[in-house]
Amino acid sequence: MSWRISWEGEDAEIEGDKAVDLGLLINELVMNSLKHAFPGGRTGSIFIEMRHDDEARILYMRLGDDGIGKTGGAATSDAGGGQGLKIIEAIARHLGAKMEQEEGPAFVYRFHFALGPRLRPKLPR
Repeated sequence: MSWRISWEGEDAEIEGDKAVDLGLLINELVMNSLKHAFPGGRTGSIFIEMRHDDEARILYMRLGDDGIGKTGGAATSDAGGGQGLKIIEAIARHLGAKMEQEEGPAFVYRFHFALGPRLRPKLPR
């Protein structure tokens, strides 16, 4: 079995605590795809797309896969989703991110959240 993970993104400044949460969020989403989207040794692809609005200081992320899609599974933890989805929603809340699921047969999620203040490097004295 094999999977392809593709990344398309832009450089962005982000505070350390938000960077950690973002890494945890991406990890949980990818693990969720690997666990549920490709049963029985099925191969497939996972994509991660990120862009940001530097003036508004907002990061936009889209992550999904080409796996088996929705097979009666819940799209939110309120609808009976599993522990992984509860973790994803908790991390998104901690980031202050808005989380949406795209319409369609596959699980594709979109997030956007404030990056925080612009980081400035310390200049030598």
